[in-house]
Amino acid sequence: MNNGYQKLVLNHFYDATAPDATHDNLGPQPNGQRIFYRSDHYNFAKVGIPIAFFSDGLHVDYHRPTDTPEKIDFKEIQQVSQTVAAVGWVLGNQPGRPQLNTKLPDQLVKDMKAAQAQGWGKITPVLPPLPGEPY
Repeated sequence: MNNGYQKLVLNHFYDATAPDATHDNLGPQPNGQRIFYRSDHYNFAKVGIPIAFFSDGLHVDYHRPTDTPEKIDFKEIQQVSQTVAAVGWVLGNQPGRPQLNTKLPDQLVKDMKAAQAQGWGKITPVLPPLPGEPY
């Protein structure tokens, strides 16, 4: 999608599906920040829902009291957001659903098995509306 649209320079430093010594997700702190494993979307991945993580990068003040608004690169966020919207458009209009990669990180596979054993990802039935409620 990116190659035919924004042509952003993509940095795969946080890419957890291509593990090697140059990817930050691999090691525990202080060597690796494990962004993939501690991000909000990881719970979707654990139940087998394909995810994509987009970011305009980190800086030394990330998640610290000194992380203030003037550090936001609004132009870069706009470009990333437009790319995310384009990816969503393509995915929403293609036949079928996105598929998981065939090779997944060992930790994710372990967590997927644990989540399945604990019953995560089952559809919860919705209760009918209460009497007098509009829907």
